[in-house]
Amino acid sequence: DLKPMGGTGTQSDPYVITNFPEYLVFTYYVNEGNSMRDKYVKVTSDISGITTPVGIWDEAADAEDYPFQGNFDGGGHTFTVNMKQDGKLSLGLFSYVSDSARISNVKVAGIITTTYKNTGGIAGLVSCSTEAGAIFENCSSSATVKTRENSGGLAGWVGNGYKGSDFSIKFIDCSYTGSLEGSNSIGGIAGQ
Repeated sequence: DLKPMGGTGTQSDPYVITNFPEYLVFTYYVNEGNSMRDKYVKVTSDISGITTPVGIWDEAADAEDYPFQGNFDGGGHTFTVNMKQDGKLSLGLFSYVSDSARISNVKVAGIITTTYKNTGGIAGLVSCSTEAGAIFENCSSSATVKTRENSGGLAGWVGNGYKGSDFSIKFIDCSYTGSLEGSNSIGGIAGQ
């Protein structure tokens, strides 16, 4: 349930996040297995104090993985994160992004650090298997990203299982100005 957020989740009437408590409602809604596919979310203010990523990618045995697959418009606002963990989880503002996701107008600041892998300012892991793909547009990060491997300014690990003629994961007008640390597979846009 996304109450007390306003809106109905359509393109013309998106769910509206106005503060940190509403952002948490959205985060936990996705992390309970609601992908938000074909739904729209709009943020209307800066959000700080974020310690939990949206979506779950957990490499532990028998773990459930829950991607974000909706449309998220950050409204040009800044999302300040302070994420630290030791588990086998992908880490970023979004942990796991998959087919049909559209993430736009997002700025990330703060620190994201883990002893594992697949860590990025915007997304820890981006994995798509259809033409719908995933698009990141007008996104930026100045976050410090620290991980063992697959450390990316925007995305830690990017994988495309779609076999069509076009790569279905795109970064459009995106940038990274933060600091990266890791021992293997490090990149300003994507680690791997």
